[in-house]
Amino acid sequence: MEALESDVLLDSTNPFFNDAPTGQILADRAEAVTMMPHKGPHYFEINTAIQDAITRVDVDGTDDPDSSWAKFADAVESLG
Repeated sequence: MEALESDVLLDSTNPFFNDAPTGQILADRAEAVTMMPHKGPHYFEINTAIQDAITRVDVDGTDDPDSSWAKFADAVESLG
């Protein structure tokens, strides 16, 4: 891919990671992917449910982790 060969990406570093060559590292990891993951019939519903669970804990603060996980599990179980 052209984007993975971009000097802007490959020369990117990040002070948070001790100025590691994060662009090169991420480009190498992207090129190592050899297959697409399977997305089953309920992929999007499950993805939304887990994002909602994370949001309830980390963003909104409306749930504690155990309660939010239980709600996620119930949502997934209801998919059949």
